[in-house]
Amino acid sequence: MMTRTVGARVGLVCRKMTVATLVLCGLVSCQTPAEYRQEANEVADRIITAGQKEALGRTEPFTVRSAADTLRRRLIVDQDLPIAGPASLGAEALPRIEHWPEDDFPARYQPGDAPVDDGTLRVLELSLNDSLEVAARNSREYQTQKESVFLSALDLDLALDDFRNTYGGLLESILIHDRTGGGSPLTGIENVGSFSIARRLESGARLAGRIGVDLAYLLTDGAESSIGLIADASVNIPLLRGAGRHIVYEPVTQAQRNVIYAIWDFEDFKQDFAVRVADQYFDVLAVQDRVENQAEKYRNTIRTARRTRRLADAGRARAYDVGQSRQQELSDRDAWIRSLQDAQAALDQFKLTLGLPTDADIVLDEEELVRVAEAASARIGAAEEESQAQEEVVRFDVEPELTPPSREGAGPLELEVEEAIRIALENRLDLRIEQGEVF
Repeated sequence: MMTRTVGARVGLVCRKMTVATLVLCGLVSCQTPAEYRQEANEVADRIITAGQKEALGRTEPFTVRSAADTLRRRLIVDQDLPIAGPASLGAEALPRIEHWPEDDFPARYQPGDAPVDDGTLRVLELSLNDSLEVAARNSREYQTQKESVFLSALDLDLALDDFRNTYGGLLESILIHDRTGGGSPLTGIENVGSFSIARRLESGARLAGRIGVDLAYLLTDGAESSIGLIADASVNIPLLRGAGRHIVYEPVTQAQRNVIYAIWDFEDFKQDFAVRVADQYFDVLAVQDRVENQAEKYRNTIRTARRTRRLADAGRARAYDVGQSRQQELSDRDAWIRSLQDAQAALDQFKLTLGLPTDADIVLDEEELVRVAEAASARIGAAEEESQAQEEVVRFDVEPELTPPSREGAGPLELEVEEAIRIALENRLDLRIEQGEVF
C-alpha cells in the first residue's frame, strides 16, 4: 500500500484590496516597503493636519523627515572636526544593513559624496532667529517631540484598522498518486480556492463571508473531474459583554484624544524650547560681556602692579604694597580665567541645545543685546512718559504715596494676580491635557 500526496499551499491576508487583485496578491506581496512607508506618512499627515485644526484652530507644516545633509554634518566637514567614526556624520553614512528592504531610503552618502569644503562655515555666526531655526532642525530633543506626535497618529490609524474590511484568500493545489486499489495507479489533481471578507462594526457586531471553489481532476481512468462550490456568511452580535459603541470604539476614542494631547504637548514644548534657546543665547552674550569686563579689570590691575613695582624701585612704595598689588593681580587673573571657562561652558551648553558639535566654531551676534536693550528702553520710556503725563504737579516736600502693584499702578509691566490666573487657565496647554486625562 502506497499513497503519495504532494501539496503546495499559499495563504495571504491583506487589507484594502479589490477582489480582482486577490489572486495576484496570493503570489506576491501586496505592497513594497517603500509603498507601505509612503502610505503611512500620508495617513499620519492627514491625521495630524486634522488634529491641528481641532487642537489649535490652525494648521502648519509638519514632517519628521530630516534633511540628509544637516548643518551638523556640514560643520564637521567644513571645520575639519574630529569624529569617532562614520556614525558621527549621521546614520546615512553608515554601511548598508544586510537585507535592508529599500535601496534608496534613507538617502545614502558614499565616501566621495561628502559636501565640498567651500569655507563658508569656517566660523558660523548665528543671530537669534538663526539659532531658533537651527535648533528646530538639528536638536535631538525637538526631533523626539515631533516623532511623538507622528507615533500618536500611527497609533490612531492602527486603532481604526480594526474597523476596516479584512480580505483573505487561499489557493491550494494537491497532487494525489494512489496505488491502493490493486489495479492501475490513480493520479489526480485537487485545486481549492477561497475568498473571505470580514468587518467589525462600531456596535461590536462582526460580519464575515466566505466563498470557496473545490475542483478535482483525475489524470487517469477517463480523466473525470468534479467541481464544488461553497459559500457561507455569519453575523456575531454581542449582547452583554463588549456590546455598545461606547465600549467597542473606546480604543479609537482614546487614540484620537492622544493625538490631540500630543499636539498640545508639542505646541507647549515649542514655546518653552524657544524661550530656552533665547534665554541661553542671551546668557552666552552676557557671560562673554563679563569676560570683557573682567579682562579690562585684569589689565588695569596689571598696570597698577607695574606702577607699584616702579615706585618701590624708586623708594616711593613699600614692599608690602608690591606684594599686595601682586596678590590682586593674581586674583584678577584667576577671575578672568574662570570667566573664560564659564563663557566656554555656556557656549558649549548652547551648542548642545541646538544639536551642534560642542567643538564647532560658532560666534553669536553681539548686536542682539543692543537691539533688545533699545526695544526695552523704548517700551519702558513710553510707559514712563505716559505715567508722568498723568501725574499731578505736587510739592517736593509732600509725602509720596506708594501705589499697590496693579496693571493700572506705577509699574507699566505689572499684572494683577487674578488676571494672571485667568490668562493661565485659558491658555495653558498642559492644563488642557490634564483636564482631558481626568475626563
